[in-house]
Amino acid sequence: MLKDRGKMKWTPFMLPEHVEWLKRVWEEDEKVSKPMLDPQEIETINRQLIEASKTKSLVKLTVYENGSINEYEGTIRALSSQTNTVIIKAKKEIAIPFKNVLGITILRQQHV
Repeated sequence: MLKDRGKMKWTPFMLPEHVEWLKRVWEEDEKVSKPMLDPQEIETINRQLIEASKTKSLVKLTVYENGSINEYEGTIRALSSQTNTVIIKAKKEIAIPFKNVLGITILRQQHV
């Protein structure tokens, strides 16, 4: 029985521009739309963000970014109402817009 290599067998016959175009199309295909949160979920997230910021707890934030959902673990350094961002210290400091935070999990609570 013959084993078909699918798309791989045609790759050597494609121009580099076509390969690049196909990669972009596949990336666009994998994007997800931003989940809608109800007002109660938003209020719960806001309360947890404030609590984690005050206690310097280790948290995991679930964040929507450019068509994908990512997670960041770290401590919340600041909540900025001027820029509407959460500043979290993960591997480096990251500013995340409030509107992109989909969830928060407190992993380890510190009591200050």
